[in-house]
Amino acid sequence: MRAFPARLVDDVYDELKRRSETERKSMNAVLNESLERHFRGQSDAKAALLRALAALDESERSKT
Repeated sequence: MRAFPARLVDDVYDELKRRSETERKSMNAVLNESLERHFRGQSDAKAALLRALAALDESERSKT
C-alpha cells in the first residue's frame, strides 16, 4: 500500500465525507472502493443500482 496525498475540490470532499458517514466507513476506504470499481469498469452508479435491485428483490421475496 502506498500513500497518495490528493487535493479534492470542496464539493467532492463534502460528498466523500457524507458517503463515508452514511456507510460508516473511513473516507479512505470509500475512496479506495470507488477507485477500485472505476478501474474494474464498475461505476458507483451501477453499484448503487445493483444494491437497490437486490434490496427490492429481497423485499419482494419477503412478501411471499
